[in-house]
Amino acid sequence: MAGRSGKKADILYALCLSIIFAIIDYAALALLVEPLSRIMPIENAVFSNIVHMSVISVVGTLFGCLAFGAFKERKYLVPHAYSFFPAWVAVCYLYVLFNVEPDQRSFAAGFISLYTLIPTLTGLLISWGIYLRKYRSAS
Repeated sequence: MAGRSGKKADILYALCLSIIFAIIDYAALALLVEPLSRIMPIENAVFSNIVHMSVISVVGTLFGCLAFGAFKERKYLVPHAYSFFPAWVAVCYLYVLFNVEPDQRSFAAGFISLYTLIPTLTGLLISWGIYLRKYRSAS
């Protein structure tokens, strides 16, 4: 029974850590969007948004991955926390589907796609890459 409650606690820890990582990612967005637009001016708006969000997502994810140093025994919590990001994205899309007026859904879905998909993919790739390369073999 002790092993089962430990797994439930780990899921809860990963869920809470995913909320912290989302806050870190969006703090990075708030702090870096203006300097990036000055440093890397790109004419095409779509390409500019994709490039800037990618850079911001990498910075936010690397700050989030500093948590690998905070967890001595449970380093797996970091990539598991980033694994909750697709669930947050799905919740956002479901909210738009059921609670936003039909004429505004495409704008809201595009907004969610721009500001959640790139951080989700970046977080998953970087955190799982670091974990599998560096810590999985050490376990």
